[in-house]
Amino acid sequence: MKGKKIADLQTKMDYFGVPMSCREEIYSRLLKEVKGISITELDGSFVGLQLSTDDDLNMLIQKGWTGDWEIDVDRAEKLNDLRVFSMKQRGKYFTAKIKRIVPLVNGKKRVYFSAATLYQLDNRNIKFTQNVVRYVNESYELN
Repeated sequence: MKGKKIADLQTKMDYFGVPMSCREEIYSRLLKEVKGISITELDGSFVGLQLSTDDDLNMLIQKGWTGDWEIDVDRAEKLNDLRVFSMKQRGKYFTAKIKRIVPLVNGKKRVYFSAATLYQLDNRNIKFTQNVVRYVNESYELN
């Protein structure tokens, strides 16, 4: 944040009576939001298949499957967990357990899942890669 934006922010904080002791925290949070976060930096402990989609996450959870994807089944079948990020509802995602991966006539795969839990990140400025399918931390030893 530079110049005029900082001055505007200071004016608004003055108007709303934000104490000086809180302003540094507000600045740091806003800077973090502006900078954004790469989808690869979100959770270093996650091991699994990660998808990014334009589909409504609540509808996917109701259906219990997401697809149709170009997935390397040999790699994906070694993974137990699924994480699906919304590209439209920024910061929203769910995690689930992979039940099975089913090949489709068009050569793509459909991922069936269970035990989905929906989450919302504080930072909504997520930077996605061009590849919507990722095999996250698959080199870790899997249980």
